[in-house]
Formats: sequence, structure tokens, C-alpha cells
Amino acid sequence: MWHKIEESIFPPTCVITGEKATSTNLDIGEQILNQLQLAKEICPICARYSLTNRTCGKCLKEPPIITLTQVGYLLDDILKEMIHQYKYHNQLFYSKLFAELLSPKINQKKVEALIPVPLHINRLSTRGFNQSLELAKFLAKNFNLPIIEAISRVIDTPQQTNLTKKERKKNLQGAFTVNKILLKNINSIAIVDDVITTGTTINEIAKLLHKSKRSLKIQAWAIAKTPKLKTKTKTLCYLE
Repeated sequence: MWHKIEESIFPPTCVITGEKATSTNLDIGEQILNQLQLAKEICPICARYSLTNRTCGKCLKEPPIITLTQVGYLLDDILKEMIHQYKYHNQLFYSKLFAELLSPKINQKKVEALIPVPLHINRLSTRGFNQSLELAKFLAKNFNLPIIEAISRVIDTPQQTNLTKKERKKNLQGAFTVNKILLKNINSIAIVDDVITTGTTINEIAKLLHKSKRSLKIQAWAIAKTPKLKTKTKTLCYLE
């Protein structure tokens, strides 16, 4: 009831065009929504490219700690700009929209709690908010799940944007700590982030969680995964 009243007073408005978006009931117009690339042809475990949507060879050969990765979209130019505005221009209203876009793509039956990827206090002070935590708040509300901030970032590592996967992994060594007490009565969690690029950050957190509690089942949830660009000479990957 209240939702309908709210919509009549504050009708959905497209964050891109500024026009009313009543056809989608979201703050994004149907034309823009239809342009977003759904996350298809990806491995269900790591979200890397997989033509058949089946577990990729790498995950078959070396099963990772994360048992399932659920993402809504591939990171195209439109979504990339939306996330940029969200993270770097203090446009927190995107939190709700991203959660509404992602939630229908998520199967949360085997998840008991959400753990957002943390920011170091220095970056948190600069940005003013943790985008992963704000996204997790709306996902938690949508799925009636608790948020457990069991992971802290204790080293203010340099930006990862232009680093290779190997450099990212080295950059994150010792960057996180875990509060084991918060995991005591939890059997399954989902790590929440905005974008998965190489997966290094989420995998480092997953390793720490697994080391703290071997029986813990771990998933990863994100708005988007960076797609691979195929060229004649090599395969490139969009970076955050």
C-alpha cells in the first residue's frame, strides 16, 4: 500500500535521462534497461567467460573456495558510468537501484548472511561511504538477511584499477583481517561487491574466511563482471 502511495507521489525517474520511468517501476528507463548486458556465457563458480555457461576448465581443475558467483550484468559503458557516478560522485540513490536490478538475478536460498567488501578507514573518510556496504543494505532488506561486517581492511592499499591480476594479489597481501566471533553461528555467506574484475579481492577475502572457519560455504554477489574483449592477438579485460 505504502509502496503504491510512494510511487504516486515520487514516480520512478530514469537516472540517465531524467524522464519518468513508470514502465519499469525502477529509476531507470526501459530503453536504458534494455541496453544493459545480462551476465551470460559465464562460469557459475568464478564468473569468467564460459561459452556454455558451465563450470570452466580452471574451476574444474582447481576448485576455488567460492562455490558460486552471482552477478547481474556485464560491465558495459552505460553501467560503468552509473557505477562511477555512484562511487565517486556521492550519488547514493544508486544503491537502491542496483539492488533492485540485481535481486531478481540472485538465488539466495543457501545464504544466511551478507559480508560487504570493506574499505580502509582512510578511503572511507575520503569517499564518505562504502559502496559495497550500501548495496548490501538494500540486498539484505530485499532478502531478509543480516549483514555481518566480519572483514576489516587494515592496510590502505593503492588503487587496483591499472594493476594486473598478479600485482593485485600481491597488493592485497595482509590487507584484511577477520572477526571470527561474528561467524560463530553462520554456515553460509555471500561476499557483496559492486564489480568483479579479476576476482582477486573477493578471493582474498574468501581465503581468509575459509581459514577462519573451514565449514563456511562462500558465495560472491556483484552488480557486474567485467567482460573479456577478444582481439586477434590477445584477450583483454575491462578494468574498474
